[in-house]
Order: sequence, then C-alpha cells, then structure tokens
Amino acid sequence: MKAMDVSNDFFLYGRRKKGVSSEQVAKQVCEILRGQGTLIAWSPSEVIIGRLTDSQILNSEGHLVNLDDVYEIRAFSQERDIRWTASLGGGDLVVISEDQLDDVGGENVDRTSFSSKILGVSYVVVGEKFERDDTWTYLSAANVGSIAVPVSGEGRRVMVESVEYVACDQDGNADVTEERIFALSMMGDDHV
Repeated sequence: MKAMDVSNDFFLYGRRKKGVSSEQVAKQVCEILRGQGTLIAWSPSEVIIGRLTDSQILNSEGHLVNLDDVYEIRAFSQERDIRWTASLGGGDLVVISEDQLDDVGGENVDRTSFSSKILGVSYVVVGEKFERDDTWTYLSAANVGSIAVPVSGEGRRVMVESVEYVACDQDGNADVTEERIFALSMMGDDHV
C-alpha cells in the first residue's frame, strides 16, 4: 500500500451541463478533458473502457467506442473528473476539478471547501494481467472474463487511483464527502 499524503484546505470546483444525450457525451468528454484521459462506461451488457484522443474515444483495438446504450460514464484525467448518468431527455454531465473550470460551459456547481485531502487512495481492478502491449494491459478473472485497460508497465494488477476530500462539520466530525479519480496504474507484486 502506498503511503498516503494528507494536505490542508482545498477547494473543488464544479460545472454541470444538463440534458447531454448519449450521442453528445463523447464529444463533450473529449473537449472537457482536452483529449487526454480515460473513459469507463457501463451498459446493460458490458463495461466499456476507452482512451481519449483529441476528438474521439478509442478501445484497445483502435476502434471508436459506442456509447449508444450506456447508462453511466466516468471519465478522468490528472486534473478533471467527469460523471454522466443517462436519463430521459439527456443526462447531467458534472465536472469536478481542483482548478477553476472557466473553459467548461454549463452552470457552476458551488465551490466546495475541504479541510483536507487524502492522496494515494487506490482500488484494485478485478483480474490479473495475462498480456500487454505498449499502451494496454489485458486482465482476466474467472468471474468476469477478460478486459483491456489503457495502462501499461510492470506489475500484474491494475489500480484506479483517486483523491478523497475530507470535510469537517461544526461539531468537528470529519467525513470523506467527495472523491476524484485521476489515473490508472500498474501495481507490482510488492503490493499484494
């Protein structure tokens, strides 16, 4: 497990775009993340993982991902985290960042103040590496089959890395009230 870094007094900025359809969401994600990042989407039949380019989202085979049937999306880069959930008339696309989002359209979500943030919070993706190329790692597990993840390097498992934001109430109680995913990384054998 990585050592966690706890820092003080942070703000998260947010923007919300209402009525974003599944046809519009790929373009919006590429623009907001400036063509760099990762997308994870859920449909009734599969989990879709893609790597962002300047104007499109590609799967491990280099094909455009199809987001027509997805009901939820999480896309992220080092600086920004996007969430979108489908609903009738188009879903709400929400962007959060520690940096101001002046280049992102939509309505402001209140700036939120946090007393601290915890860096290095990681979750292991199901499966072990059975293959990799220069940019993708292929994971396999008996209960889920195989999945390609846009990260490469030494190690046998993949981690989702995030930052957790802690807020204190007037009574001094501290709670993790927000999380921002920022990367996928390889986890070596020394973490198991």
